[in-house]
Amino acid sequence: MNSETEPLQYCFLVVIAGVTLYGGAKAVQLLKLPKAASFHTEYSALACTLEVVKDIDAAIDHIHKHGR
Repeated sequence: MNSETEPLQYCFLVVIAGVTLYGGAKAVQLLKLPKAASFHTEYSALACTLEVVKDIDAAIDHIHKHGR
């Protein structure tokens, strides 16, 4: 795996394990995922929402903004 294909390979593994993926704006564009209604949706199922961020700092900021 390399840094450009690794995220896609992990997404594929999650999907074949039966998890439904939804995306934020960037993930929808880059990964062709269905758009999530909200980052606050709790699915109560094998489903989750992904977003693509620039780096670890952006990931932490995203979690602080959207986490509960």
